[in-house]
Amino acid sequence: MTEQHNKRLFHWRGYRQALQGLHEHLHSDNAVFLCGGQGSGKSTLVKELIAEFSAHGSPHLLFTEPLQRSVSLYKALAEELDLPPPRKKDQLLKKLHLLKQADQCCLIVIDQSAIDSSHEVTRALFRLCDPTTRVSGSIKLVVVRDDYLVLPTPDTPNTAFHQWIPAEVKLPPVGSDEIENFMGYLSKEQGKERHIFQQGTDLVIYRQSEGNLSLLRSLLLPLLEENEMITEENLFPLVEEQPIGMQLLWIPLFLVLMGGVITSFYLLTDNVEPVDSKPAQTQTNS
Repeated sequence: MTEQHNKRLFHWRGYRQALQGLHEHLHSDNAVFLCGGQGSGKSTLVKELIAEFSAHGSPHLLFTEPLQRSVSLYKALAEELDLPPPRKKDQLLKKLHLLKQADQCCLIVIDQSAIDSSHEVTRALFRLCDPTTRVSGSIKLVVVRDDYLVLPTPDTPNTAFHQWIPAEVKLPPVGSDEIENFMGYLSKEQGKERHIFQQGTDLVIYRQSEGNLSLLRSLLLPLLEENEMITEENLFPLVEEQPIGMQLLWIPLFLVLMGGVITSFYLLTDNVEPVDSKPAQTQTNS
């Protein structure tokens, strides 16, 4: 399953390093952040991580929708571990302890937005990953979030995560030196021949997309229909300039417009009677 899944992925250098980093942190720690910009491939990386756990028969949970109550988390975890109803919390903890004794673990992947609105869910995840409990190591947690510039406030639940999850893996954008390889991957994916790049075009594409995988795909897929060499001109066609005659036509139009404004101004001023600024002189009787 994992090998078939890998064939459908584009593994650039940053992707492979991030996947290796996740494995290393999950081996030594109980929780880790996976962060990166929008379109950087976080969802794809999570799918591969889940596929690897599934290939080894390990249970896993993926949460992308907001969780308001911890009972929703415990219920989903109990169902994944095949606990028969009625599913109680002490039964769940016992099942996790047995999982740990069997040298196995359950992977939980949760999106940052799914926990931002609930301190209760945050505390529940902390207790499951607490290294001081007997179930420590039975849960491996990956919190996925986008890069952000504004630091969380003490009132937001994700602040608590930063206090007890020091490990972080960042998924970088596709590098400029791998743009051509990505185009080859897309060509193979679409069953088409590999396209030829004009020298320097890959750098232009990188600057335009900033290495964003989603933008790269939307930018390069239309080019697969073309049979000619990919150049900067057919990537970003220049806007056709107006003929010189059309440009000169604006000059007399501008002059006519200005002449009309000046004429209207003088016509208005002619209809206004002048005001004698000198005070009237009074005659005195001799």
